[in-house]
Amino acid sequence: MKTAIAFIEEFFPGAKDIRLEEVEPNDQVWSVVISFKNGESGTLSEVMGGDPRIYKQVGIEYENGHPRAVKSWPF
Repeated sequence: MKTAIAFIEEFFPGAKDIRLEEVEPNDQVWSVVISFKNGESGTLSEVMGGDPRIYKQVGIEYENGHPRAVKSWPF
């Protein structure tokens, strides 16, 4: 699942505190959910008690391990 984390780091260069949340096989891809923080701590969302984490689902192909797509999660 290193591929999913590297994919997120490439598309979201400000991502920090990256976590693997969920892995599930779907059709011909692994569905991998990654969460991360983007920006400074103490954001308004965090201060108001909201979840400051961003969640993304990355599709990774079974056969070659290449990332296929990234989506907002949950959708």
